[in-house]
Amino acid sequence: MLTINLLFYSITTLSTSITSSQNVFKFLYETTDSEYSIYKKQIELTDLELKLKITKGLVWDVLRAYGKNSNEFALLVEEITNPHITSTTNTILDYEMIDIKTNTGTSILSKIPEPIKLSLNSIAILIQKINGILLQVEKKIQAHKALYFKSIRTFCLKKTIGELKLETELLDSRLEMLFKLIDAYKIKIGTCNIT
Repeated sequence: MLTINLLFYSITTLSTSITSSQNVFKFLYETTDSEYSIYKKQIELTDLELKLKITKGLVWDVLRAYGKNSNEFALLVEEITNPHITSTTNTILDYEMIDIKTNTGTSILSKIPEPIKLSLNSIAILIQKINGILLQVEKKIQAHKALYFKSIRTFCLKKTIGELKLETELLDSRLEMLFKLIDAYKIKIGTCNIT
C-alpha cells in the first residue's frame, strides 16, 4: 500500500512539475534580451520541453494499460489532476501531516508491477528536480532583469545549465529503462487491456 500511495503522489507531482516546467519554457521563449539567448539555445538543444511532454503521455499510457476500462482510467486521471488533499496539524509536536486521498487510483496502481512503479517514481522525482532547476533559471533571469546595474554585470547560468544538461541525460537513461520494462512486461501502450 505504501508503494501505491508513493506512486500516486509521484504521478501527481510529475503532472504538476511538467505543467510548471511548460510555464517556465514559455517565459524563456518570450524573453527577448539577447543577453539570455545563448542560455535559451542551450536549453532548446536538450530538447527537454518535448521530452517532458512525451514522458507525461507515456506515463498516462502505462496507467491506461492497467485500467479495466476507459471509465476507470478517466476516474484515475481526475483523481491525479485534482487530488483530494487533507491536512492535520499537531500543535503539540509542531508538525502538519498532508494526506492525498485516492479511491480509484489504488485499483489501477496496485496492478502495476513493482519494477515499473519504481521506474515511474524515479522519473517523477527526477522531473521534479528538473522543474526546480528550470524555476531557478527563471528566478535568476527575473532577478537580473530587475537590477539597476544589469548592463555592467555579467549574467551567467553556466553552472545551472550544466546541471540541467546532466539531469536531462539522466532522464534519457531512466526513460530508456522504462521502455525496456514496458517491453519486458509486454504492456500494450494506449489501450485498457486488463480484464
